[in-house]
Amino acid sequence: MREATPYVKKGSPISEIGWETPPPESPRLGNPTIDPLLPLSLNIHRDKKTIPLKMCYVTRNMAMLDPENRLVEVHSPDAKHTLVLRSKDASSAQSWFYAIHSCISELIPKVISEVKDQLGKAGIAGGREIRHLGWLAEKVLGQNEKPWKAVLVVLTEKDLLIFESMPRIKEAWSTPLHSYPLLATRYLLFFSPESVYIF
Repeated sequence: MREATPYVKKGSPISEIGWETPPPESPRLGNPTIDPLLPLSLNIHRDKKTIPLKMCYVTRNMAMLDPENRLVEVHSPDAKHTLVLRSKDASSAQSWFYAIHSCISELIPKVISEVKDQLGKAGIAGGREIRHLGWLAEKVLGQNEKPWKAVLVVLTEKDLLIFESMPRIKEAWSTPLHSYPLLATRYLLFFSPESVYIF
């Protein structure tokens, strides 16, 4: 008689969360001692998923509309995966948003140090030194479905560089999507009730 348990027993919903990406070459976004491609074969890990927050970005109202303000979105550094967390109410969602954002922000100096180590004296995009990096929302013109998209913004001593996602190899750092010299760049700060939160 064949075992019927595999046909009856429902798997853990946690195991359906996809976040596995190959280990990056630059910077070391994940834990270097753990291979994320290895399946978690032990039963004790079936109901648990670890998602590294290094260079992820947390948003609200970007991937999906949230009229109740109960959703928090965590996006992977390669912009391929999104984890949407639903809270019981808007204040709980806001609390989770700030907690996750705080954790991600604390990791940024470490990422900058790792990128500098990886790039060495060559620096980024023409020998420039990274002063700051982070995620911002860019307005997409002509699209009504998703008017905003996340971009990685890197500030050097002379330029503002924009990347579509976190560069994973050394060569990708030298080819930003856009490069703006700071001397010719105007910075505007605006607030709106319809604004997208992204940090």
